[in-house]
Amino acid sequence: MFWHFDSLAILFLVWAMYSPNLFLSFILILSASFTDERAFIASSLVFIYKSLENNSELTFKELFTSATMVIIAAWVSYFLLRIYLVYNNHFFTGTMDIGPSLIRLNYNMFPLNILFVFEGLWLIIFLGAFKCRKNYTFILIFLVSTFTIIIVSLMISDVSRSTTYLFPLLFIGLRKCALHYKNYTLRKIVLIATITSIILPTQEFFNYRVHGMGPIFPKIIKLFN
Repeated sequence: MFWHFDSLAILFLVWAMYSPNLFLSFILILSASFTDERAFIASSLVFIYKSLENNSELTFKELFTSATMVIIAAWVSYFLLRIYLVYNNHFFTGTMDIGPSLIRLNYNMFPLNILFVFEGLWLIIFLGAFKCRKNYTFILIFLVSTFTIIIVSLMISDVSRSTTYLFPLLFIGLRKCALHYKNYTLRKIVLIATITSIILPTQEFFNYRVHGMGPIFPKIIKLFN
């Protein structure tokens, strides 16, 4: 279902989230952005995660730390390098099956696509965000970043692959849940989310059609028949 470059781009993003080394974070964000432009947009989720490292309750003044400034530096560097490569090496991005006109073709798949990108793991994200509902700075950048990635995914024919760039969102949800729930409660939340994900069938949305793949548990049962 996924091409190798998507896996690498998401790996770079998650690695950047957890790397304490500022220079390595810079290189990882830059590498992810050049691996796929969708990773550049998704790196805004890494910015959110990094801004939460020293603050349980995020405010606008606390957004800009050394860790987040490194991400901004990576964004600026990416733009400058892209401009240089375009003008000197004709480094253009392909435009086939990409554009705002595809939103009209993909919008009917929007609800199911959003549900199946995380399946039961949405529970972790929603509970983490719910606990921060009065932290307006966090909620604002959380929603802007999330919906930007979703809208961009609807502009591309391979909707499911594009929406998987929301993956860092799961780690933001886990971080918030870890701060606001006791370990016992958190284990139950993760267990419920995991079981739900196993039970639900997987759906892939590609070329304006739904490609269904059954849940894993009937396949396991068949092994014993």
